[in-house]
Amino acid sequence: MIRLKKTDFRDLQEFYDSIRWCHENAHGKDYTAQHDVIKLKASECQTYRELGIMQGATAAAAALAGYEKLHLIDISIQPFKPYISLFDSIKPKVTIEERSSIHYKPNELEKVDFLLIDSLHRDGHLKKELSIHAQRVNKYILFHDTFVKKELQRVIDKFVKANYREWTLVEYYQKNVGYTLIKRIGNAG
Repeated sequence: MIRLKKTDFRDLQEFYDSIRWCHENAHGKDYTAQHDVIKLKASECQTYRELGIMQGATAAAAALAGYEKLHLIDISIQPFKPYISLFDSIKPKVTIEERSSIHYKPNELEKVDFLLIDSLHRDGHLKKELSIHAQRVNKYILFHDTFVKKELQRVIDKFVKANYREWTLVEYYQKNVGYTLIKRIGNAG
């Protein structure tokens, strides 16, 4: 992924527009398709957690979409640091943790409506994330890079199959790097 070099933005909207344009210009329009899912689901979700912040593009999409609380987790927030202050002036409460997504116990985590997983793209890591975080999600889990990283999609498929009474596949988007959206049965539309 290409990184945004500019750090001086007037506000979060200007940052978001710039970083989305930068990503689409470098990787193609469908690279940021998961942003639209995050925005769309904001109408039925209030709380958002993200595993793998990088520079904060999807976090900005969530903040601007109207989620009331954002919980952002990454093992290193260095790429995100120049942009953190842009989140200060927005409505949602934002909590940022510099910590591995697999070093939590489920009871340490508040429940959220929406979870984005875009962290370490390894199947074993994703299995651990799902075992910890899925039980703390009320409605949706969105995974990025699942078309280009087929091993991630296999983990998701196995998870949904093993938990078919609780989770179902909503969409496996197979353009560019792709994404996968699953929902908790009975809670999401």
